[in-house]
Amino acid sequence: MKNIIDYIVIGAGASGSAFAWKMSKSGAKVVCIEQGDYVKNNQYPQDKKNIEVSALKDWNWNPNVRKNKFDYPIDNSNSPIHPLMYSSVGGSTLHYTAHTPRFHPSDFKVKTMDNISSDWPISYNDLEKFYKFYFVLFSELVMNFCEQYLNLYFYDTLFDLSLHSKKV
Repeated sequence: MKNIIDYIVIGAGASGSAFAWKMSKSGAKVVCIEQGDYVKNNQYPQDKKNIEVSALKDWNWNPNVRKNKFDYPIDNSNSPIHPLMYSSVGGSTLHYTAHTPRFHPSDFKVKTMDNISSDWPISYNDLEKFYKFYFVLFSELVMNFCEQYLNLYFYDTLFDLSLHSKKV
């Protein structure tokens, strides 16, 4: 009997993993394909004495500097854009350290408000329900990670993320 896959997701970063999670929760069979290894908790630089050096070398945003096993060279010398790239499960979100700022309603109307660029074809209101969904999902994932690996526990509601430590 053949296994039928409903979705193949390329990249298990923020968008790919959220999509894969949502589809699998609804009963779909999902496969994620990622370029790179899974980064284990002890590989992150937070517990190392040389965190600054590690951030500039092993965890540099630029694959030309970092030169990990799954990195590939990029040439952006003729571009004003210098993207943060990371080839691993989680992708470039491994560098964002939970910093995921929301757009403001005005960000969707830069042409109308500031006479630059173009207005987006959607509004903040179109995305607001996704912001709320992501906030609840991400909050749950962060709380589970903190409880499992850091011995930190959340005692308040999801929308009041007061963090308290608890000795185990």
